[in-house]
Order: sequence, then C-alpha cells, then structure tokens
Amino acid sequence: MRPIRAVLLVAMLALLTACDTEAERAGAPAGAVQPAAVATLEPPPAMLTEYAGAPAASQHARCSIDIVNGRPTSHFDTDPTAGAIFEGWATDTSGAAAGGIRVVLVGTKSYMAEGTTGLKRADVAAAVGQAAETSGFRVAVPVLGVPKGTYSTRIEGIDGSFACPTRLRIVVN
Repeated sequence: MRPIRAVLLVAMLALLTACDTEAERAGAPAGAVQPAAVATLEPPPAMLTEYAGAPAASQHARCSIDIVNGRPTSHFDTDPTAGAIFEGWATDTSGAAAGGIRVVLVGTKSYMAEGTTGLKRADVAAAVGQAAETSGFRVAVPVLGVPKGTYSTRIEGIDGSFACPTRLRIVVN
C-alpha cells in the first residue's frame, strides 16, 4: 500500500510543478506570491452568537419549539459543523404573537439566534386565542463554533419583555 501512496504523491507533485500560473504567463517571476481571492459568502438566515442576557422569566408568555429539521422532537443531537431549523411558536405576555424573538441555547455559555414570528398557526390560535394566530416561527440556527455539550432552549422577546423555557434539549457532539 505504501508504494502506491508514494507513486501517487510523486505524480501529484510533478503535475503541480508543471502547472504555470496566470501571473507567470503574464510575465511575473515564477514563485511570485499572488494575492488570495476574497471569498464572499452569504450569511446564514440567523447568526448564532454568544449571549449573556437573561431577562426575567414570564409566567404569562407561552412558547414551544415543536419541530427540528422537519421532525417533531424534544431532543436533538447534532455535530458542531451542522445546523438546525427550529420551528415553533411564541406569544408575548398579552397572548399575542411575540414579534421579534431570540432562540437561546443555554449551557455553560449561552448562544442565541434572532428571528420573528409571523407564520400562521391555527392550532395555537385554537388553544391560546385568535391573537396568537401568527405566532409561528422558523429560525435557522447554525451551531458552528458552539462547544460540545448539552443545551436547554428558551424563547425570549428581543425587547426583553419575556423569557419562555421550552422542552427541547440539544446535544452538540
């Protein structure tokens, strides 16, 4: 097996040294350092950032994360290079759709991603009241850079008016 690797390595090196660069074709000296291309990536729909805030829990706000990546769940395992799409609903202390929300992962350190409600949830409106009809949300939560561990979740109002714990537990492997 080692002779095959050695042959492949020698062949790759020969191919690489035979390649000329665009700078060399334009007259620049061989081996001249060229500036790196700048990558332009679109940011994910929600950015997960470290979070130190902790508004007071509200007895009157209601919320739930019902679905993760298209599946009903109360427990979710992921690796640190993946992400998840959280779907659920949130009402503020008056029972109306919460508007701007944070999905917070709570562990040794906490992380949050912001989103908004606005998706129709007839089931929530039937159970909580018509003012909650557009309390649904869908937030993409990247976990890149989040340390391994188990995290509980909560939904908060961006304005700090409520914090609502959920049943969802996330394990970053």
